[in-house]
Amino acid sequence: MKKIKNLKLVKVLLIVLILLILLWVIYEVSIYSDGKLDNSNPMSREEVIKLLEKGKTYPNYYYYPESIGIFSDKNKTEYYIKDNIVVCYFNSKISSWIDYNTGDRITFYGENKAMVSSNVVGEQINILNQYGFDYSLIADIEHFKYDYKYLGEKEKDGKTLIMVCVWNEEEKGQPVKFSIDKETGLIFERIDYMKLGFLTVKLTCNRNIKLDSVTNKDVTKPDLTKYEILGIN
Repeated sequence: MKKIKNLKLVKVLLIVLILLILLWVIYEVSIYSDGKLDNSNPMSREEVIKLLEKGKTYPNYYYYPESIGIFSDKNKTEYYIKDNIVVCYFNSKISSWIDYNTGDRITFYGENKAMVSSNVVGEQINILNQYGFDYSLIADIEHFKYDYKYLGEKEKDGKTLIMVCVWNEEEKGQPVKFSIDKETGLIFERIDYMKLGFLTVKLTCNRNIKLDSVTNKDVTKPDLTKYEILGIN
C-alpha cells in the first residue's frame, strides 16, 4: 500500500514538473514576441542610422522615459525640446537648461543653487543620442560589435513604427530592440532582456513622446536672480 502511495506521489510530482516546464517554455517564447509585424519593406542598418540621425534633429517634442518591468523607477524625468534648447525636470523640479545654439548650460542643485557653463556647443552634434536617449548600439559599429536585424513595422497610436534588433553574437548577449517612428526618426521605445537564473526578464522603456507640443515659454531661460551661483565656466 505504501509503495502504491509513493508511486502516486511520484506521478503527481512528475505531472507538476512537466506543467511547470511547459509554462516556462510558453513564457520564454512569448516574452520575445513582438506581435504582428509587416516585414515587406525591410530597412538596412545604414538606412536606420540615417533615420535616427533625422530624429536627432527633430525640432519640437516632449518626452519622459518610463521603465516598465521589475525595475520600474518611480522617479520622473521630463524633457522639453524646442529649436535646440532642452529643459530637463526631475520630479517636477528643473534640473538643467541647455541652449545648444549658444553652448550655454545651467545646472540646478537643490532649491536655490545653480552652476553656469558655456561649453556644450558640439555636445549634441557629436554624440549618438536623441537628447539623452542613446542609440550607440545600432550606430557605433566600431565600439559595439553588435549584429543587426530588421524585425518589421507596425501601426501604433497613429504612427508607423519600425522595429529593429541588435545583439552581441560573440558574447551570446540578449537582444536589444528599438521601436522608431518611420516619419520623424525618433525612438519611441527600447526593450532590453536580462537573464535571472533560468528566467528571462523583459525591461521596456517607453519614451512617451509628444510631438510639436513644446512652447517658447517651456524653454525660456530661467531667471537666476533667486539662485546662488556656485560657479561660471
